[in-house]
Amino acid sequence: MVFGEIVEPSTRALLDDDDYPEYTPPTIEWTGDQQCLSRAESLIFVETRRIGEIFHKFILQDLKPVCSTKNNIYIYEKSNHFIIVHNESYYGANDLATGEVIKSIENYIVKAKQIITITSRALSAYEGELDREAVECLFKCLSTNKLTFDCDRLKSPNFITGLGGDVLSYCIYKKLQCSSFVLYHKNFDVDTLSSKPVLELAEKLGLSPSQHYLKTELPKNNLYM
Repeated sequence: MVFGEIVEPSTRALLDDDDYPEYTPPTIEWTGDQQCLSRAESLIFVETRRIGEIFHKFILQDLKPVCSTKNNIYIYEKSNHFIIVHNESYYGANDLATGEVIKSIENYIVKAKQIITITSRALSAYEGELDREAVECLFKCLSTNKLTFDCDRLKSPNFITGLGGDVLSYCIYKKLQCSSFVLYHKNFDVDTLSSKPVLELAEKLGLSPSQHYLKTELPKNNLYM
């Protein structure tokens, strides 16, 4: 009985190196006052569409960035915190990899006394015992210290990816103080319930989030799924 076959040459041998040209990192051009980061004692990294919307709706609101790049990095200053918002477009030629984001402001990260990262994932990605019908969201944390703001620790085999994971790994390597938070959410759109843990953290950080609530709009034809 034949279970398989050996193909010679292998598929890898058929690849042409010219199909994968050497990677050239995008050029980083800052606009605004980048040097203001030199006085930053607290850095808050924000990523994913969900967390970005929560910050823009409740925390940043009409605030303008103090500096930015054409690589989708926007930096805001509020209540003695510098908030770094990374908007991934997934197709932009000028987009930076998460490691390149860290490298671009590395000099300011190593001087910061407090580093916070906030990201999000779908609730379906969470691994562990959970009543998925009853739970709307989870908020978990990994930290290089005991500063978790009363947030439960994220347990294995779950992990934090993206910019939040890279910043946390960098801080572990550099022996810096960092707390990384991840919001697991069920609904696609931003709502009050899933926003609450992020806003409570923002309140503890002294960011003074707005207390407005989001209303869910039902279709006018009364048909919905």
